[in-house]
Amino acid sequence: MKNKFPLIYNNLKYYKAISSTEKCKGNYPQLLDSYAHFILKEVMFRIYIDPESEVIGIHNFELLFETGYWSNSPIEDLNNFIEKEIIPLLE
Repeated sequence: MKNKFPLIYNNLKYYKAISSTEKCKGNYPQLLDSYAHFILKEVMFRIYIDPESEVIGIHNFELLFETGYWSNSPIEDLNNFIEKEIIPLLE
C-alpha cells in the first residue's frame, strides 16, 4: 500500500487493542485484530484485519468490502476495491 497508494498510506492511523478497559460490560476487546483509520477532508474509512476469521475489510458509512481465505488473491481484491471505490472519492 505504501508504494501503490501513498496518499492513503501516509494518512492512516493505526490502532490495536492491547487490553480490555472494562468500561463496557460484556464488551470484549478483539486483541488479535488490527485497524487503520483514514480521514482526509470529507473522506473517511477504516481498514481492518481479523486473523481469526482470515478477513481483510474496508468500510465507512456507505461502503463495505471484505475479502479473505475464500479468495485466491485477497490483497489484489482489496487494491482493486480501493482503486475503483476510494481513489475516485479523493480526486
